Amino acid sequence: MTATVVEWLPIFKDPAIRQILIDALNFAIIERKLVVYGYCIMHNHIHIIANSEEPYLLKDIMRNFKRYTSRKIAAVMLAESDEWSQYCVTYFKAYGEFHCKAIAYKVWKDGNHAIELYSPAFYRQKLGYIHRNPVKAGFVEKPEEWQCSSALDYAGGKSALVRVMQIPGI
Repeated sequence: MTATVVEWLPIFKDPAIRQILIDALNFAIIERKLVVYGYCIMHNHIHIIANSEEPYLLKDIMRNFKRYTSRKIAAVMLAESDEWSQYCVTYFKAYGEFHCKAIAYKVWKDGNHAIELYSPAFYRQKLGYIHRNPVKAGFVEKPEEWQCSSALDYAGGKSALVRVMQIPGI
């Protein structure tokens, strides 16, 4: 799954905003039985390879994740007085007003761009893609140097999430 911020605004550069995602994912892992196999938080989007102990709930978990993080991010940025936060909030409010449900602030674009990983080879391809994202963007030289990515877990370290399940042989 890939979820993108409206207008591709790079809000996750801010450690406090990025932490909202990490906390929400950790909650989903612990309380909602989300099983994360890979992830990468970029400045304006997030990639997650995940499933649920009850797969039919995955869609609900991800919807609730986006809903919760939208509200939390908007509230934090609204409370800030800096120009960048106010600029972002203006966009979130405009997108919310024009959304079919007329929500107060819309942080995420609609949809999740979910792709079923139907084979080990396809899984490896997608995992490699998300792990190489920060390298391709020029943020780091090696995938495992990006702190908000499961590349660190796969390299033997520990990323920001409480648990990343690795597929043996991947």
